[in-house]
Amino acid sequence: MGRWHAAAGGNNAPAVIVLSGSDGGIPGENAVPQAFIDFMVAKGYGVLALGYFGAFRLPEYLENIPLEYFKKAIDWLRPKASSISLIGQSRGAELALIVGTKYSASLAAIVAIAPSSRVFGGFVHPNVPAWTYQGTPVAPFLGGCKSGEALTEAEDLEGKTLVELFNQRMNMPNAAACAIEVEKITCPVLLLAGDEDAIWPSKRFVEHITSRIPCKAIIYKQAGHGILAAYDGPIYHPVGKFWCRLGGTPDGNRVANEQSWQEIAEMCRYRGRSDSS
Repeated sequence: MGRWHAAAGGNNAPAVIVLSGSDGGIPGENAVPQAFIDFMVAKGYGVLALGYFGAFRLPEYLENIPLEYFKKAIDWLRPKASSISLIGQSRGAELALIVGTKYSASLAAIVAIAPSSRVFGGFVHPNVPAWTYQGTPVAPFLGGCKSGEALTEAEDLEGKTLVELFNQRMNMPNAAACAIEVEKITCPVLLLAGDEDAIWPSKRFVEHITSRIPCKAIIYKQAGHGILAAYDGPIYHPVGKFWCRLGGTPDGNRVANEQSWQEIAEMCRYRGRSDSS
């Protein structure tokens, strides 16, 4: 389920699929601002703002989401676009990279904003699989620090900040085995992160990915998790039911916001020209 924003020139323009993070819903109505979608359309892209949980007729939570759903979206776009790129932020960036391990031959580029380098568990239940492929959980995945399928993120978070929680998960014995298989991605990848991310250690995740594959990576100084939208918080997470901050300074977040939009547009534009020539 999503919304298609056609490029001004109609079909045969480059297209992008935009994925939001753990807030769910449809991009443009959540942490992915409508202004970003409008910006991409103005730059000549068709934009599919694709929801995958937390909206009408979609799963309630980010749990057991089939990767085949995103292949259907790619196939739906084929007749409309000269090329297709995938843009995700936060859990959506994790998802974009995982989708890339299966379907990158159909993609011109992947843009992962505040990404993960690991396959994490579901949300709001971290010990439940987040993703499935061919009816089987994408595994192994890095679950909660406490046991039990009924465990919620808020319960696992108790007494810690979000960054502390994710760093603690990264110190679990199976963390290395849960790495996203980025070596299987065959299209170009752009990674964007802030060095003061207060949600999870996205700078650390970017360094993990760049140690394994060649790709373009930008770490914005004094920027937090909200790179597509220049804000810090505090905010109340609508799905997790807890308060959090995104990190960074007002100036750092503003610069990251302004520069990242241009970087994303340039990445996808280049690939669009190349693939349509």
